[in-house]
Amino acid sequence: MGMIIDYLGLMAYAAGIAAACYLPGFVTARAGGASRAVALVLAPALSFAAVGLGGIAAHAAGIRWGWPVFLGAAAFLAGVCALGRRGMAPVNAAWESLRDRAVDRPRRLSLVLAALFLIAPILALIDPNVPSSQADPMFHYNGVNAIVHTGDASALSAMGWNYGVSAAPATYPVVWHALLALFGNSHILLASHAFAYVVIPIVWLVGMDAFVRAALPGRPRAGVAAPIVGAILPYFPNFMTVARGFWPNAIAVAVIPAIYAVGILAVRSLPMRARDAVAPVTLIVVAGVGMGLAHPGAVFAALWPLVPIAGALIVVGTVRGMRERSRIWAVLAVLSAAVLLVGGLLTLHPRVQLFLARPHPRSWNTAERLNTLREQLADVPVALVVAGVIGVVIAVAAVVFVARSAWRVSEGRWLLVAWLAQWLIVFGAYVDGNVFSDIAGIWYHDPKRAMAIQTIFTAPLIALALEQWVRGWRFGVVVLASFLIGGGLRASLYADARPPIGHDKIIDSRTEIELLSSLDKLVPPDSVILGDPTTGIGYGPAYSRIGVVFPQVNYRAKDPDADYLRQNFASLDPKVCEILHTYGIGYYYSDAPLLFQKKDRAQTWPGLYGATNGLEEIASTGGGTLWKITGCGPIQPTNWWANPHRLAAAHPATTD
Repeated sequence: MGMIIDYLGLMAYAAGIAAACYLPGFVTARAGGASRAVALVLAPALSFAAVGLGGIAAHAAGIRWGWPVFLGAAAFLAGVCALGRRGMAPVNAAWESLRDRAVDRPRRLSLVLAALFLIAPILALIDPNVPSSQADPMFHYNGVNAIVHTGDASALSAMGWNYGVSAAPATYPVVWHALLALFGNSHILLASHAFAYVVIPIVWLVGMDAFVRAALPGRPRAGVAAPIVGAILPYFPNFMTVARGFWPNAIAVAVIPAIYAVGILAVRSLPMRARDAVAPVTLIVVAGVGMGLAHPGAVFAALWPLVPIAGALIVVGTVRGMRERSRIWAVLAVLSAAVLLVGGLLTLHPRVQLFLARPHPRSWNTAERLNTLREQLADVPVALVVAGVIGVVIAVAAVVFVARSAWRVSEGRWLLVAWLAQWLIVFGAYVDGNVFSDIAGIWYHDPKRAMAIQTIFTAPLIALALEQWVRGWRFGVVVLASFLIGGGLRASLYADARPPIGHDKIIDSRTEIELLSSLDKLVPPDSVILGDPTTGIGYGPAYSRIGVVFPQVNYRAKDPDADYLRQNFASLDPKVCEILHTYGIGYYYSDAPLLFQKKDRAQTWPGLYGATNGLEEIASTGGGTLWKITGCGPIQPTNWWANPHRLAAAHPATTD
């Protein structure tokens, strides 16, 4: 019965979060002159802009984050977009021209099937009220809690409260956290999982549907195949949301196809008067701001595949614009130059420079890799090696077939070029010592993040090939059969979705969840508990109204008091006691150390293990023990979220 209630709660949160993502942005787009269909496509990105800009403005004005700020920011953006609303008429007409009533019903069925494929298996495997097994979600759960307590939803400062003792401002994208904070912190896990596992796939599919239809006009069956083909590709959204927990990045990537779609429609509406261009440009720019505030890396992710296309358009547009006196080609050349200029200027930002200079986590030595491959193949049966070679040959042939099919269609060529450009980032993420490995630093040198962007172009390319070569009833059979392929590709994702409970996990047992859920009854309200977050206490604020010193699995540099506790708490020396009294830290949570991310936590967080003296046991399970700290005398609780010493201990602003 409890599980049913949790699922009902999750779906209720999904409905509320979807409304918050769509309704304000929809009203903004409509105010800007967009048709209902175009407004629906752009709505999430515009809502994200209202969240991000509203959070920054409210904090600067000393106003707490909440629904009035969010809706006020959306109303302001609606007013800005309304200034040139008449200019959207050509874009709306371009969208209407894409409609093919003959495939409307199959296309909608395809979207529904794709949504079920992306959402239903994950919901069937997870426990809605058990935290994700990945490292990042703990930070995100507690980030929502921090915003609820502080009222600070600014990307320039909000997450400073979410690292340790010091509340130094931290530049971090908080659209995800701020939007969920609108729903309070009573059920952070349910709200987070509803957003990640239900709402993001819907936003993604609506955007991809628009993108494929805009990119491949006159190819309606490709629009039918693309949602299902895109759903079987594992890297987005399920990999990002389930297997990695990169939730802020995921919501930003989810709106990229929508922005592409409206951008394509605007280009197809050329030529237009300068004053008529104000409306589509404003909507696209505001949506781009929303995407960037959701996660800045998405801006580069969206721009990079367009770089070779923009370069070609500058040359061709300039030549044809001058030779043919063509206004359209001249405008395309100018727009392409603007794209490259914006991308170039963004790379000059110090934060971006840090990403470009990130050390590569992998070294590539061809001879060493070949030797390793030979050693691994030495014990493999010959039949399996032959099968593997045949599989590689088939895969290469399939890629060539899809590329050739795309090149046969004029609209498919730019998709193919963008697809190839994104492969350079994947190459740079794997192989160091080249210019692409430097650029891949913006993707954290993570090939999987780069492949998530690649899905945007892979899905329509495969759909285009199917549209050309598979006819009649075979088309439907092939499209539906792809679900079987998708299920196989998702085996590891489905394993990551299962509740992460066990002795080698952060949560040892169901009884530990019961302990975390009962902390409100075991300690006074707003108590602060010290402990290595991987003991399970990092999830404490998601279950009870308590504060924790370390709300994420990593620790922050330049936080001397927190670092001293991490290294020396077990000694309960005078300095430890002074820190505990200063911040009102009166409780301690312990568990056996984990080997987490290949590191022994007892060695990286030594002061939080082996404590035996000056502690009074309050409650214990097989997976954790809650203690009252008695070795420093009575510790008076303080308001963890308003303790002036946390701000006094803050160092200059940092970025994370």
